[in-house]
Amino acid sequence: MRILIATAVAVLFTSSFAFAQARTQSVKPAKSASTSKTTYTYKPAQREELMLSPLLGVTFNSISGDFEASSDTGFNAGLAVEYGLGTTVFYSGLIYTQLNSSRTQAVELLNTNITLDVTQDYLVIPLQAKTRFDNGGFEPYLRYGLTANVVLDAKAKVLGQTFNFKKDVRGLHIGGTFAAGVVIPFDSTDLNVDISINRSLQSISSDSADVINQTIMLNGSVML
Repeated sequence: MRILIATAVAVLFTSSFAFAQARTQSVKPAKSASTSKTTYTYKPAQREELMLSPLLGVTFNSISGDFEASSDTGFNAGLAVEYGLGTTVFYSGLIYTQLNSSRTQAVELLNTNITLDVTQDYLVIPLQAKTRFDNGGFEPYLRYGLTANVVLDAKAKVLGQTFNFKKDVRGLHIGGTFAAGVVIPFDSTDLNVDISINRSLQSISSDSADVINQTIMLNGSVML
């Protein structure tokens, strides 16, 4: 990451010169103590689900720390998986995420501004819980936990030149996520819509630089 910062500064300096299934369970019949008749008792229906949800969304990522950049628009796409009992389920999946950021700096000798565009590509694996609040119609929910972020590529572009800095980014880093959303029911499926705040819990840099991704995501997914 220090190499990226040094490269960007050098270029700027040089340029100055040139994711349902429901099941009801019952207990075995029991003999009543006062009569020979068989009586039955039933447990309430318990929700058991394994759901797959194709997901698509937009990302807005800013970078802070030793290297700073403003948020720009990226995207994510993948497959979310939910499994659990009751109102709280385990949420995971495989999601391709592109994070875009930009940094603009004035070059006084040229009397102009130069923009450095940063693109990071990740395979994101959520390790989260999702708590649903069933009210018989629209179903609000909260999603929270960790993400494992595996870097796929990292590039910076300035003045028409592209620099690859994947080696300066930690191959795997952990992030934290908090999201709020709603399930919108339809006749044949359900639509999930949520907004999430994501932040690196450790520096994304592979060296001693302190560099943090901070991302807002708007996602939609359809339950299969």
